[in-house]
Amino acid sequence: MDLSRKNHNGNPSSMRRALFDSARKSSQGLLRACNKQWFISVGILTGLEVNNISEGDPLKILRDVDPEFLKVFTDTENLAFSEGALTAKTKTLVAMAIDATHGSVQGVVALAQEAIEIGATKEEIIEALRVAYYIGGAGAIYTAAYALQTIFPSNK
Repeated sequence: MDLSRKNHNGNPSSMRRALFDSARKSSQGLLRACNKQWFISVGILTGLEVNNISEGDPLKILRDVDPEFLKVFTDTENLAFSEGALTAKTKTLVAMAIDATHGSVQGVVALAQEAIEIGATKEEIIEALRVAYYIGGAGAIYTAAYALQTIFPSNK
């Protein structure tokens, strides 16, 4: 998939749409799309070229250059999502709603899929995204809409 600006008339929405379409094709595509989306966003703002972005685990570089920091990060992640007063499912739905308010379609998709795996229903996901819209505004609803197309594709 070519994500250069010239093939999308410099249109970030067109570039994102192409990226989202690509991400829908496979779960591996989702991780690669997430990595590229960040670089595309930075590239649009700074003019950086985004054609040679490496694919795969975005944290691999930390494993290689700063494993001590990666351990701190993963320990914090494990603490944040462990069962406590809130269930892991509730915490995952909260994180998904936060990603929606931040405009991260890939984050919403990944966290919604994780929430489903640990027992969340379609209705719970939709209600959490309603809260994201209430708190985050119109941007969150568009992020949620793009994500919902991937999470619950229509049968039309």
